[in-house]
Amino acid sequence: KPKILSLVAEHVKTGGAIESRDLAGESHLAQWWWKSRVRAGANAVLRARAIEELVATQAERVQHAVPESVFEPVLLLAFAELVRDGICVSRDQEFAVQHDLYADWTRLDVLIRQGEQWVAFASARLTLPHWHRAIRLYGIWLLEQAEGGTAAWAGHVSSLGKGDDAQRVIADLFLEAPVLSAAPVENLRTVWPSLVADKGHLLQRMLGRMRLTATAPNDALIDLVVREGGMGRDELVAHLRLPYPQYWLPLLVVLHEHASESAELAPVSTALIALAWLESTQVGWPGRRQAAALAVQTARPFVEGPHADVWFPDRTEEDVIYLALLAAAHELPVDVAR
Repeated sequence: KPKILSLVAEHVKTGGAIESRDLAGESHLAQWWWKSRVRAGANAVLRARAIEELVATQAERVQHAVPESVFEPVLLLAFAELVRDGICVSRDQEFAVQHDLYADWTRLDVLIRQGEQWVAFASARLTLPHWHRAIRLYGIWLLEQAEGGTAAWAGHVSSLGKGDDAQRVIADLFLEAPVLSAAPVENLRTVWPSLVADKGHLLQRMLGRMRLTATAPNDALIDLVVREGGMGRDELVAHLRLPYPQYWLPLLVVLHEHASESAELAPVSTALIALAWLESTQVGWPGRRQAAALAVQTARPFVEGPHADVWFPDRTEEDVIYLALLAAAHELPVDVAR
């Protein structure tokens, strides 16, 4: 992330030091930033309180900037220091955080300090979209720093996934976290054994979330279908979507590394991932060969198995696999033809 590079460079340029352990992962960097850049100096407590109230108010109001009048006068000196240090900005008698990452890292620290009460605290804030990024970061913090690391992350996903509606949403945010993190390939490789355990239940859930969270509506196609087909836009928005390359490419890399497991445990979900990338990109784009290989691997059991003569029995899941295979024809013509 360019902002992370800028943060470290600015710190070193002004004579600061940073240990390699503080760069081990995004959660490490977030905590280093909090301790060394925010909660620092004679007004450390007030500085921390000021930015915490700012990001909480931002989330509640769904606003980027918050009027000065909202805050207690005692915090204004702390805000002046935060502005001086490049952590906050002040404009038109309003305060804002200098970068969204800083707001996310502040909310992460708030979540960590909730201790065993973090689930209840997070559940009460699920209606505020700004907190979703912090909850994902909390999942990464568990993965990177909690005792047991991967086991702690997987245990929370499993237990929360069996809880109430709010807890299931938190579990889904945890499943999204590795892909939407600053180091998606590394984090996906770390959680892969947990994803494929229990017949790939978590892998299927994660891939389903990616088709929604890591995509944007295909507005051009939606407008066409609404205009020509008379269908409702709201329904189409959930189905006609374009992948975000920054998330899809790392996902394809790791799925391709485990193509056999992906195809066996989540054939339809894997085919949908491959099909979405092959249909939305042009020949020569990165990731197309991995997507094509996934499509072919997923189709093999259907064309080489005992029921290969019944290839197209009007079943939706096989329709998807067949379409993904056809979309792979340019990259792997021999395999597709066979």
